Amino acid sequence: MPERKELGGVWIVTHVEYAGCTTHPHLDRMVFHVASTRRAALAWIRKIHVEPGTWWELLAFEPDCVDRERDETNAMTVVHVDARGNVVRAPNRTVARATFAARRARELASRILTRDDDRCAFCRRATKRKRRA
Repeated sequence: MPERKELGGVWIVTHVEYAGCTTHPHLDRMVFHVASTRRAALAWIRKIHVEPGTWWELLAFEPDCVDRERDETNAMTVVHVDARGNVVRAPNRTVARATFAARRARELASRILTRDDDRCAFCRRATKRKRRA
C-alpha cells in the first residue's frame, strides 16, 4: 500500500479506551497526533506508553476537502495498533473491557472514585425508580 503522503493525505492518530460506568461503558476516542505518513504515525505511537486494554487507530484523511461531510465519510480506519505498539487486525475488545472493569474496581477499592462517580445517568435513574417502588 503506498504511503498516504504520496496520495496527498494525512494520518490522524486516535487513542481509544473504554470509559464511563462499569455497568454501561462506552468507547472514548481522542485525537493525539497528526502525521504526514503512516510510518511517522507508527513511530510516534511506539514512543508513547498507554495503559493495557487501550489501543490506537490510524485514520487516513484527504486534507483540503471542501465538503466536510464527504471528508468525514471518506476517512477510513486503516490500522489498529495495540497498547504495546504492535499492528493488529482488530483490537481485542473483550480483554479491553475486562481490563477497564478491573481498573475501575481498583479505583473504587482505593477510594479514588466513589460509588456515585461510577454511576452513569442511566444507572442513577434506575436507582431512583427502585427507591420509589
